Amino acid sequence: MVEGITDSAPAMGTQEPEQIQESEYEAGRRMKQAYLVEHVVNLGFDTTEFAAYMEYKRVDGTNIDNWSMEDLMAVVTDFTETKNTPRTGADTTAAATKKQSKTKREEKAVVD
Repeated sequence: MVEGITDSAPAMGTQEPEQIQESEYEAGRRMKQAYLVEHVVNLGFDTTEFAAYMEYKRVDGTNIDNWSMEDLMAVVTDFTETKNTPRTGADTTAAATKKQSKTKREEKAVVD
């Protein structure tokens, strides 16, 4: 047997290269998922519409493994800039109320 090579697990504090890559992979996925939650889900954008947009932009686009963090950030920015406001939440309700009030004022002006 060659000195320093054993059949046992690596010494404490060391990891085999495959384990390091898997850890970096998982960390990258978590970072991408957190970014999507923060910038799409929590802001109230339609996630189904966003997924369709991702598919439109890239083959198998809903798989976040197919996006670098930079590309993912860019596609989120592109998507959110094409939308005036998120679909749900207080902002949408306020916007709908404002639109109804404006319509009523316009109707009243026509009648007067």
